[in-house]
This record gives sequence, structure tokens and C-alpha cells, in this order.
Amino acid sequence: MSKPKKLDLPIEKLKEIAQAINENTKNNKIRIKEEKIPTDKFIRQFGINRKDFSETIKETNIVYNKSTFFYDTESSEKVLFSTTKVNSEQLNKGIVNPAYAEPLEIQEPHQQTTQINLKEIQSIPKNTFELPTEFKELLSLTGDLKEMVGWYKKQTNTNIIEVPELNINDIKLNGEVITRSFKMYKGIAEEFSKFAENRKEKQKDLISIAILEFINKYK
Repeated sequence: MSKPKKLDLPIEKLKEIAQAINENTKNNKIRIKEEKIPTDKFIRQFGINRKDFSETIKETNIVYNKSTFFYDTESSEKVLFSTTKVNSEQLNKGIVNPAYAEPLEIQEPHQQTTQINLKEIQSIPKNTFELPTEFKELLSLTGDLKEMVGWYKKQTNTNIIEVPELNINDIKLNGEVITRSFKMYKGIAEEFSKFAENRKEKQKDLISIAILEFINKYK
């Protein structure tokens, strides 16, 4: 990996490049994902790379503000550059020749935006930043998301009892059938009779399954 080197460029040219990068960063916030132009690729139109640019501005008034993601230039008028002159697809493919790129357009004085000086930028809290559009849209749905989560919790907290299928193919449910007399509570006997009426299994099989499961569970 090559070591960053200082560029032989005047301070005004460095400011113009920094402000052009700022404009591209601002435009990236409203571009769709496929059309966004990374700074590393955008800066190539000037015939330089970002590492050399960062190395060159270390001893100048141009500072990269990590809280705003913009380059700050001291008491300099904001110069807007036309970023539409560079095709994002060409930049992605690395086929833009800086020598033949169309010149960047400097806005006339009456088109310039409000001047920004270094003191004004430094007065902005470091935790201040502009939220991406996608994140704003997500925040607007918090009420609906909370309602959906609440509904889901209610569904998952509902006691659901799975009714297992009766297995009458157990090897023990075979052989000689005998008669036994057991005493039981009348209410249980009546409930069992109603239950057996709606089953395809015979009463002897149902009673045998019930007793066998009881033995296996509590033996």
C-alpha cells in the first residue's frame, strides 16, 4: 500500500475540492442506493485520491468534521459544484479521465447559499446530524410496530394445548381381553361415556390406553 503524499495544490483549489465533496455528500442523502457516489470515487475526477487529499489538508484550515460528515473551511464562501457532470456509472467502472471531464460549474454570487464560517460550524453540537430518509420513515412507524409486537405477544402468551393422537397400535394393547369391575365417580363415568361416543376407538381400548399412560407416568 502506497504512502499518502502531499499534493502541490493551492489552498483555494483544496477548498473548492472540499466544498465539491460536501455537495456530493449532501446529494447522496437524497439519492437512491444505486446512484450514490462514494467520496473515494467522486474525488478521482480531480485527478487525485482521498488519502493524498487528507494528507495535504492536515496543515490547512480545511478540517473534516466527523459529526457532520462535511469538510469545514475557514471563513470561505460556499462554492457549489455541479455533480451531475460526472456519471456515477462511469465512476464506479473507473473509466472517467480527469483530463476530459467536463468542468465543474461555479455558481454566480446571487446563487450562492448562506455563507458558513468555521465558528458557526464549531457551535453545532457534535451529536447533531441529519437522519437518513429511510430511518425517518422507520421512526414514523414506531406506533404501528409497537401495536404489532403487542398483538404478537398476546398470541404467543395464549395457552395452546395440543391434543395428541391416540395410539392404539401399542404392543401391549393386544392379547386376551378380560373383564374387571372398578368403582369410579359418577361424574367421571358419565363424562367418559360421552367422550367415547364421539370416538372411533372402542371403550376397552380407551380405558386400556388411559391406564397404561397413567402407569408409565407415575410408576
